[in-house]
Formats: sequence, structure tokens, C-alpha cells
Amino acid sequence: MNSTSIDTNSSGDRPQQAARSGGWWILRFLNVGLFFAAGIVLILLLGLAQRTGWIQSGSFGAGGNSAGSSQEIYTCPMHPQIRQPGEGRCPICGMALVPAAKSGGDLDEFAVNIEPAQRRLANIQTAEVQQQTVSSFLNTIGEIQIDESREATIASYIDGRVERLFADYTGVEVQEGDHLAVVYSPQLYAAQVEYLESKRALLKSSNSILESVRDAQTRLAENSRQRLVELGMTDEQLTELETTNKAQSRLTIFAPIGGTVIEKLAEEGKYLSAGEPIYRIANLSTVWLMLELYPEDASRIRFG
Repeated sequence: MNSTSIDTNSSGDRPQQAARSGGWWILRFLNVGLFFAAGIVLILLLGLAQRTGWIQSGSFGAGGNSAGSSQEIYTCPMHPQIRQPGEGRCPICGMALVPAAKSGGDLDEFAVNIEPAQRRLANIQTAEVQQQTVSSFLNTIGEIQIDESREATIASYIDGRVERLFADYTGVEVQEGDHLAVVYSPQLYAAQVEYLESKRALLKSSNSILESVRDAQTRLAENSRQRLVELGMTDEQLTELETTNKAQSRLTIFAPIGGTVIEKLAEEGKYLSAGEPIYRIANLSTVWLMLELYPEDASRIRFG
């Protein structure tokens, strides 16, 4: 009876031992796989570091091989970070490696040294770095335009007839305040007569005992004078009218700015309406240069 019970217990432990044995083998295979994967990743990282110049080829084992340190170092003309003992080809561009210059203490180990004969053959010129203004030439098309802030249009303020033009051709130079034209206008004459009559009425009403009458005559005289200003009369012309008390049917037009007559728009004897232009005058001492540029060229242009 006892032997039978012992056999039963041992047969029940066999599945558990088999399960533990299978799990152990799985863990062992996983450890081995992880070890190989880590090795592959390490090799890839070392290759990437050598290719990008983080480490130099031939640097491993240099301490153990004293003879390797005396070998001539070769480098790539296009990628100076590639340096290795002995001939070969650049792992980046495939060019044949050339002997690297024996650098002194102050020379960068990645510097490219070109012999004078090679520089002359390649037409390479060197110069000391200096800070200075760099200018370049740009061919483009454009046109000269008038500065609109220095331009004036002289127009008639009244209906009338042009009796005389003092600037009788395009291109004549005029100064500010010069006589430009004389316009005959019955409308101007009537407005001057009205103003003179209102002034006389104001003088008569000064002796009036009614303040309202004096105020009305004052407003009438002021309105008549303002109308003459709107018809183009200057302060000097109004002062002359008040001094002489004689109405004029002709109005002299003066230049508001100095410059060049760029356009003559009226002729002597022509009838004008109020607002019709007579001259265009522009100060040509400053003009605008309007250029047509491509977007990539516009960034090279600046004011001044």
C-alpha cells in the first residue's frame, strides 16, 4: 500500500517539472536573443559614428599597435573628417583618399591643406577676412516719375476768358509767386462791386443807433470778402481793392510753388469754367525712380 502511494505522487510531479524546464529554456533563448540584438545595435551605432565623424576610423586598437601610429594618415578631399591609416576610399562619397597634411600644433586636424601649385591650377585665391560693405550691380528696367508731393495743378477759380499767359511754353522755370496768367471775368467784377458796396453800407451803419443793423451790415461785408477769397483773390489783391475802392474785372493768377511747367493746358483767348486746369507745375529737384524687380532681386534693394 505504501509503495503504491509513492508512485502516484511522483507521477504527479512530472508535469510541473516539465513546465519549469520549458520556461527555463524560453528565458535562456530570450536572453541570448537580447544579447545578439544589443550587439547588432552597438555595431550599427559604431558604424554611424565613424561615418558621421564622431570617431575616427582606425582609432580602436591604436594603443595596442605602436607601429600603426607611425603610418601615414589618409583623408578624403571632400570630407576631411574621414581619416584612416593607409590608402582606401571615402565611405561617404567613394573618392580615393589622399595623404593628409602633417599638421603642426596650431593646425586643425580636419583642415584641408592645398599645395600652392594645386591652388594655382584650381584658380583658388585666398584673402584675409575683413569687415566691410559689400555692394553688387543689378541690371533692371524702370522709369523716372515726378514726386507727387512736389506737384501742383493751377486751375481757374472763376468762369472767364484767358487774356494772357506768362508761362507760354512747357519746360519754363517759375518761382513761387510769379505771374502765370490773367483771366477776364465779369463774375469777379460783380463780386468786387458787391464787396465795396457792403463796406460803404457798413460805414454808414456805424452811426446807426440800432445795433442789429450794424451787425447785419458787418456780416454782409465779411461774407462778401470771403466770396472774393473763394474766387481766387489773394490778401494783397484784397488790400489793394480796399485801398483803391475800384473793382477790377481781371484776375492775375500766381504760381503757388516753384518748379518747372510740365504741362500747359490752356491758350490765350480760351474760355474757362471754374475748376478747369491751366498749368501743371512740378519741382524736379527730387524725383522718384520706379523699378521693376523680380522677388528674388527685391531683397537686395534698400532705401538709401
